[in-house]
Amino acid sequence: MQRELIEYFRNEQTGPGLLLAEAPTGYGKTYQTVQAIYTYLKEGGSRRVLFVTTLLKNLPADDLRRAYERDGRGDQFAREVLVLRSAVDTVLDAVGRYEVPAAFQSDAYLSLETACRKYRRYHDQSGDAATELAGELYDSIRTELEPAFRRELESRLRRKFPEGAQARRAAIRNRKEYQWIAAFYPAVFWTDYKVLLLSVKKLMARKISIVEPGFDCLSDRMMQGSIVCLDEFDATRTDILDSLIEQSVNLRADYLHLFVQVYKGIRMHQASRELTALREKYEAGRATAWRDLMDQAEAIYQDGALQYSMKTVGDALAKGRNFLFHDISYLTVLDAGRTHVRAVRSDEHLPGIWPVSRAGTPDDRRTERGNRHAASIDGAGSFFL
Repeated sequence: MQRELIEYFRNEQTGPGLLLAEAPTGYGKTYQTVQAIYTYLKEGGSRRVLFVTTLLKNLPADDLRRAYERDGRGDQFAREVLVLRSAVDTVLDAVGRYEVPAAFQSDAYLSLETACRKYRRYHDQSGDAATELAGELYDSIRTELEPAFRRELESRLRRKFPEGAQARRAAIRNRKEYQWIAAFYPAVFWTDYKVLLLSVKKLMARKISIVEPGFDCLSDRMMQGSIVCLDEFDATRTDILDSLIEQSVNLRADYLHLFVQVYKGIRMHQASRELTALREKYEAGRATAWRDLMDQAEAIYQDGALQYSMKTVGDALAKGRNFLFHDISYLTVLDAGRTHVRAVRSDEHLPGIWPVSRAGTPDDRRTERGNRHAASIDGAGSFFL
C-alpha cells in the first residue's frame, strides 16, 4: 500500500483524481499513508499534502514527527508540518505563554487574557461546576473575545502595513514586536509548510489568516495542485453534512425563497368572508390596499421569472464541489473570484443564475430584455416583505 501511494503521489501527470485505498481494520492504513507522505517529501516532492481526518486528536502528527526523527531530520518537522487548529485553540495555548508588547495590550486583549487564564484554571479542576464554567468561558472566548481581539489586530496591521499581506508577513517574521503573532495565529505562514494536518470541520471552514482576508479552505487557493489524504473516508460524511448545515443556518435569510412561499400561499388560498370583512375594514382610509400589494407581488414574481427553477450556468461554476442536502437543495462553491450572481434568460428563454466577479461592473448590469440581477429581484422581494 505504501509503495502504491508513493507512486501515485509522484505521478504529477495524472491530474485531479481519486485513489481509494481500502484495507481491513488494523491493517495500518494511517501509518502507511504517513510513511508515504514522508517519503514523497524527502525525495523532493513539490506538491503540498493535506492530511484530513474526522477528529483533531486523530491527526498523525506524532507518527510523522517520528518519521522525521528516525531519519535525523527532526529539526525539519516544525518547519515543514503545520497542524491547522481553530483560532480559539491556538490563542488559548499562546496567551500568557508569549509576551505581548504593551502597545498591543488593549482592553480587548486584557479581557481575552483574563478569560483564558480563568478557562485554564477551571479546565484543570474536577467537578461538574468547574466543567460548566470552563465550557461557558470557552464559548465566550470563541464567539466574542477572540474575534474582537483579532479584528482589532487585523485593523492595526492594515494601517501599519498598507502595502499588503506580504509586508505584514515580513513584519511578523522579522520584527520582534510582531513575532508573537505567529504563536497566536500560526496559520499566518501556512504557505510555508509542505504538510497541513487538519480536521474535516476545519477543511469545511474559512481559514483565518490575520494578514489577508479569510478564504474557504476548499477553495482553489489551498486545494489547487495539492494532494489530499482523507483518513477514515466513510466516517467523514456526517462531519461534512453537519458543517454544511451549520454554514447554511448561519447564512442570511433567503428573502427570495420566503417571498415565493408567501406569494404562492396568497394565490392558492381564498380568504374567508370573516377575514375579507376585517381586511376591508382595516383598509378603509388607507393609501395602500390589498389589491395594490397583490399587484406589486405579481410584478416581482413575473419580472423575476420566479415561476421557473433556476439553473446555474457559466464556466465559473466549480462543478466538482456541489453539495446536496436532504431537502434536495444545493450549496454551490464558486471559484475564480466570483462573489455575486446575476439572473439571466438563456437562449431557450429559461432563467439561469450566472456567477460574476462583481455585481457593479458595467458588463454585468445588462439591460437587454429579460436580464435582471438576482440581487435586484431579491431586493424587491425583501422590500415587499
